[in-house]
Amino acid sequence: MGFAELNEQVLRTETSTDPIQLLINQHTREDDKHWVFFIHDLETLGINFEMKFTDALKYLFHAENFPSRRITYTLHFMASRLANPTQKLIMIEAIEAIADIFLKSTDVLIQDLKKCTQMDYMYFGGAHLALDSSHSIHNREVQDIMESIELTEEQEQEAVAIVDQVFTMFEKFFGELLDYAQKYPNFQEFPNLPSTQFNPLMELSSISC
Repeated sequence: MGFAELNEQVLRTETSTDPIQLLINQHTREDDKHWVFFIHDLETLGINFEMKFTDALKYLFHAENFPSRRITYTLHFMASRLANPTQKLIMIEAIEAIADIFLKSTDVLIQDLKKCTQMDYMYFGGAHLALDSSHSIHNREVQDIMESIELTEEQEQEAVAIVDQVFTMFEKFFGELLDYAQKYPNFQEFPNLPSTQFNPLMELSSISC
C-alpha cells in the first residue's frame, strides 16, 4: 500500500507534458493497484485476523515492524528529491529489477504451497511476475525510448548512485526480514503485543499441510 501511495503521490505528475514523465504516469497507474493482490494472498493464506483498531495500530507501529515502515518512508523521501523524470525512471527500473528477483524467488515457494493447499496466490510468485511483465514500460516501443536516453558523465554517475541506493536499502530490508524469520522460526510469541493476547505469529502456526 505504501508503494501505491509512492506511485500516486510522488512519482506521478499528471500536469507534466514531459515524454518520460508521461511514461512514468502510465506505469504508476498500472502498478499502484497491486496491493489488492497482497490482500488477496493474506486472505488465501488464512491470516486475516480480527483485532481492535487500537491494537492493530499498536501492532503496525511495533518496533519489530519498523523495517517495513522505514523502507516506505525512505523511498518516498528519495523519490521526492529526484531532480527530473529521467531520475524517477531510473529509480523505478531499479525497483522493478528487485521485484523481478523477489517474485522469481517466491514463485518457487508458492508452487510448493499450491501443491499443498490447491489454492491460487496472486501477489507472491508467477502471477504477479506475469502481470508486471505485461506493463507498458516493458513494451518494445517504450524500451526504445528508454534506450535512446543520453546521459552526461555526471548524470550517469548520479544514475548509478540512485540504483546503488535502491539496491542497498532493499538488501538491508530483506536481511532484516530474514533476521525476523530466524528470530521467530516456530511462530513463538511475538514480544510486547497488546493486552488482547492476539498473536499473529501463533495464529500462523496453525497453517500447515
